Amino acid sequence: MLKARSGEELRALTVKLGSRSISVIDVHVHPKIIPMNKLIDPERLVEEMDKAGVDKAVLLAVETDPVDFDRFMDEERKKEACLEYYRFYRRSYAYILDEGLLLYEFSTEVKRLLNLVNTTNEAVKKYVDKYPERFIGFGSLNPNKPRDYVDEKIRLIKAYGFKGIKLLPTIQFFNPEDLKMEMVYEKAEKEGLILLMHTGCDPGPWEVVCFSRDANPKYLDKVARNHPNLVIIAAHMGSYSALEPGIWFNEMVTVLKGNENVYADVSAVDEALIKRALELGVSEDKILYGSDYPAVSGWCDTSTGMGNPVKAILNLDVKDEVKEKILGGNAKRLLGL
Repeated sequence: MLKARSGEELRALTVKLGSRSISVIDVHVHPKIIPMNKLIDPERLVEEMDKAGVDKAVLLAVETDPVDFDRFMDEERKKEACLEYYRFYRRSYAYILDEGLLLYEFSTEVKRLLNLVNTTNEAVKKYVDKYPERFIGFGSLNPNKPRDYVDEKIRLIKAYGFKGIKLLPTIQFFNPEDLKMEMVYEKAEKEGLILLMHTGCDPGPWEVVCFSRDANPKYLDKVARNHPNLVIIAAHMGSYSALEPGIWFNEMVTVLKGNENVYADVSAVDEALIKRALELGVSEDKILYGSDYPAVSGWCDTSTGMGNPVKAILNLDVKDEVKEKILGGNAKRLLGL
């Protein structure tokens, strides 16, 4: 067990650009080791931040309900995703099991993962309450629920002092343009909450493109135009995919350039794409640093620590002023720090 430390000891290692020290704010951190269904010890998380030079981290709640898989995913799409998943990942099974058994096994795996991912607002609040100088909370809610539920969740998110809401079209089974989403957007816009929206694919069964297609950032364009005062951060810059890296990068660039209120975090994004976005005219003021700790196996997880993504930005072939904005300046402005 790591020893709890006093406020004077809660200081990250200094990250330097030339002779200047800069602030690093990570806008995309999960407080949970998902495969183990285990929350990370707060002291351990602060220690990892210190080692990487991260001053503050946005901790994300994720509300998932396995029942939604059956309620909101039509049978044809389930079948399509199932067959693609086994074709790519478990080819031997596809020759042994009949289609019905494959679909049953696929559904069971999806629901198992949805249970593991779930991270409550209350869990995130405990981290923020313990280390308010280091952690910033983003809550979550299930957008498939009725309005009174959404209103109450957003009331709690505000009461907890959180600054935003995390939503995932992939594992929460919605399209950002769905009419039901309007109640979430309207309430978040009214309350001044930032919306952190997952874009790109997701690990496991959601690597199959047909299963993640609602997370194409093109669907954020209409949302941003209809809600000009709603700040939207597109997680992963529309680019995460193990099968098709950079999958919706071009769509993301279009949305970023066309909407003043849309930003992108670079969690699990190849640094070459970050530079390419800047070359294509995306404003340096719209790109935010994020690590996706501890979800990026072999790069930014509990064994490697949080340092690799910070180093990747420091090594980008761009001006130091741009690096400083990405690593913390832009987030500081958006979060009102």
